[in-house]
Formats: sequence, structure tokens, C-alpha cells
Amino acid sequence: MTEREWFRCEDATEMISFLANSGSILNGYDRKIQLFSVACVHRVADRLPNDLCRQFLEAMERSAETNVGEDDERSALALARSLGQNSAAYLVSYEPHIVAQRTLHEAAPFPGNDARRVAEMKAQSKLLRDIFGNPFRPVTFDPEWRTTTALALAQGIYEESA
Repeated sequence: MTEREWFRCEDATEMISFLANSGSILNGYDRKIQLFSVACVHRVADRLPNDLCRQFLEAMERSAETNVGEDDERSALALARSLGQNSAAYLVSYEPHIVAQRTLHEAAPFPGNDARRVAEMKAQSKLLRDIFGNPFRPVTFDPEWRTTTALALAQGIYEESA
């Protein structure tokens, strides 16, 4: 995939394959890919069957945003598996291409929903671009940006969200 193709692509599974092959994600456990999975399921959250599914989704989102302990993460995954394999929330624990395909099906479950399917595919590819940015031009961190003010702001934000 070229940079131009990345910005024009409307197929999340193709983009995920590119990211995986380029080493940008590590076996689905990368924080960014977890955020993508959670965001996809949020897009179909109105179809989640019960509050347990929503609780699991919230737990997975917290897991992606903060450093939760292994026990918390295992508990969240156990909750997901108890919800059953047909639950969209369960899918957050799977590989990202499966999440993308399943939530695409949830958004447009019946044949003839081509417009909804295309809209969901565009939304998923936009999510990937928002989360991963431009993989062809990685952001480099200039050490001069690490001022005492910047560090204090970051620490305050971190403590506020913890």
C-alpha cells in the first residue's frame, strides 16, 4: 500500500493487513488497535443485547486508555466470553479485522443495505486514519519539547484521568 492508497482506502481490513505487515501493530494487542476495536463496537453499541455487554465495552476502553492490571484485564475477557460468541462486545478481544467485519455486519445486517455498508466501511477506515495517522510519515519527538511546563501539564492530565 502506498501513502496515497492509505488515504483513499475505504476497506478497514485491507488497512489493518497493511499495518500488521508493516509492523505497526503487534498481534492485535497494540493499544491503538484496541482503541480501534472499541470504537467500532461503540458505533453499533445500540445493538448490544444487555448492560453486561456495555460494561465489558467500558472495561476494554479503560484498559486501552490506562494501564490496568492483568487481573482486571483477565476479568474483562472472562466477562466477554461469558456473554457469548454472538455478542459484539465479545469481539473486542479478537483480532481487529474480525471486529471490523463483524461490526460492519451489525451496522448493515441485511442484503440490500449497501449504502449503510459503504458508510460503515468509510467510518472504519476514517477511524484507522484518525488513530494511526500517517504510517508513512511517523511523528518524531523532539526532546526540546520536553519542557517542565509540558511535563507538568501531561502529569496533571494523567492524574486527572486515572
